[in-house]
Amino acid sequence: MIYHCEDHTCNYWDEGEKLPERCPQCGRKLLRANEADMTGDDWTALGNTLWDAEASDKKRMVDCFRKAAYLGSAWGVCNLGICMEQGNGVEADPVQAFWLYQQAVEMGSLNAVCCLGVCYQYGIGTAPDAEKAAELYCKAAEYGSPRGQMLLARAFHDGIGVEADAAEAVHWVRAAAYQRYGEGMYRLGVCYEYGDGVEQNWEHAVHWFREAAESGVSVAMTDLGYCYEKGCGVEQSWEQAFSWYRRGAECGDLRSMHNLGYCYEKGRGVEQSWEQAFFLVSQRCGVRLSG
Repeated sequence: MIYHCEDHTCNYWDEGEKLPERCPQCGRKLLRANEADMTGDDWTALGNTLWDAEASDKKRMVDCFRKAAYLGSAWGVCNLGICMEQGNGVEADPVQAFWLYQQAVEMGSLNAVCCLGVCYQYGIGTAPDAEKAAELYCKAAEYGSPRGQMLLARAFHDGIGVEADAAEAVHWVRAAAYQRYGEGMYRLGVCYEYGDGVEQNWEHAVHWFREAAESGVSVAMTDLGYCYEKGCGVEQSWEQAFSWYRRGAECGDLRSMHNLGYCYEKGRGVEQSWEQAFFLVSQRCGVRLSG
């Protein structure tokens, strides 16, 4: 049985033997879907639900994207290309992935423009062409794709297909950050931290680290904790540092695990606990503890 959230802006789709009462994303009612009425984008949304599923469900994911592509979904064609590129649920075929990205671009997919640019940058399914990659990043960025803006920012920062220009790189990072794009907000904080393309400003760095951290970017949680630990751009507070390191560690960030272990070891912002310190160091090193 295929079902979806009654709120189309939520765009949650899944399948199972029974119809759950509520959408796990927004809490709204779930409705049973009629396969004959499903659009290409509906099939893509269902396939996306299976993206992180067990290997046994990967074939079903690819089948969903194939159905989406058949129904003319640019989103589905692009995602099928990603599967082909990564070998996710299907044997990897970079040449086929490149072709699918080209088709999706012609159908209007901005994400496919970014994917095609990455193919040209790294020679995936085609000969490397840095200038073509930068051209595609620019196209996606100018049409408002935050991913495209970040790719173009990296191109300007590192001189990939364009002349290196730190200020222009920051311009595009800022554009992505203003769209509340997690990576963009975090990278803008880093730019202000190091004075990379802008004048160094710890207060601005803290602001953007906080924005990124509150949107769920784990590495930003770590950097914000560090700012509180050292008193950079904010009043020094071990309690706040501990709080952000803990949140970062819960999200799996290794630096946060290390720093949280230090807090427990030294009793910084929390009661000293050698047991917790040892546990976190073990987790960071990938040691599985018994008991």
